[in-house]
Amino acid sequence: MTRLLLLLALLPLAACGSKTDPAAAAALPEPVADVAVQVVREGPIRQTFEGYGTAVAEPGSARTYTVPFEGVVQSVGVAAGQAVGAGTVLARMAPSAVALADLEQARIELAAQRAALQTTQERYDLHLATRQEIEAAQATVAAAQARVNALQRADAQTSIVARAAGIVDTVFVSPGQTVGPGAPLVAVSGAGGFTVTLGVEAEEIALVSPGQAVTLSAVDRPEIRVLGRVRRVEQALSARTRLAQVIVAIPGANPFLLGEYVRGTFDGADERALVAPRDALLPTPEGLVVFTVRGGRAVQHSARVVVESDSLTGFRADGVSAGDSLVVSGLAALSDSLRVRVR
Repeated sequence: MTRLLLLLALLPLAACGSKTDPAAAAALPEPVADVAVQVVREGPIRQTFEGYGTAVAEPGSARTYTVPFEGVVQSVGVAAGQAVGAGTVLARMAPSAVALADLEQARIELAAQRAALQTTQERYDLHLATRQEIEAAQATVAAAQARVNALQRADAQTSIVARAAGIVDTVFVSPGQTVGPGAPLVAVSGAGGFTVTLGVEAEEIALVSPGQAVTLSAVDRPEIRVLGRVRRVEQALSARTRLAQVIVAIPGANPFLLGEYVRGTFDGADERALVAPRDALLPTPEGLVVFTVRGGRAVQHSARVVVESDSLTGFRADGVSAGDSLVVSGLAALSDSLRVRVR
């Protein structure tokens, strides 16, 4: 009985303790979020998009250097992968014993043909030979002279030089090696120029056209930059990457290493839109939103992207227009109608 009376006495006290004091609740401070804002502007923004690929020599631009005579390689002046300019000595050659013997034999043959021509001329003067015989003998002498001239040039041609700038692709010989007429010595790629083959998303290929400017930069060496021009747009997707291939010509000297990974930045069309930094658009499960500040409180707006560039986003949002104060920092802590303090 005593325990029951005690419980009944405590019930009013518990009931009083469960009620919220309105005055105490009103004294709690309203939460405030610190934000940074930027005045919204409307204007043209240029769309940009990127493709990635590698630097290569223009297909079919490789040039292989040979000698027209049998010779011995005295020295090789370049190595595979080396950049060379026009006039660079690729190799030094000397005629072999066989080439020298061929030259001597050609000189003997030329002397014999000149003697035969002299005899034919004397017979012609005595009306014992025809004009056709004279002309045939003259042609034989001319052919023998041409062979001697060619072998003499070969005898004097000790240096094989690059006729155009490029990158050494392959060195086929080594010092001391004997090579036959027409044997390859050195192959140089890029005599016809260099290109970058970029992979571009299929939905962006319609924005690319021949002659369009493309800013090319090395992915691992961003300070290496050059302005190229679209040479060709392939009308098929790569089976491996599912990307469209864009061939971009590199003007002048190639600043990239062959096979180097390169980024290409394309400029698309200009679009008019509200302009903001990319970070001003907050992704949510319901879609993108932006916040403006009005009367010291955050106002949430649904947004959509119209166009994007390297650092800016062109967007449209319900209830947002040029001149509004757009929140660009501190968005993660925001909600609609939350009180804000502008930094």
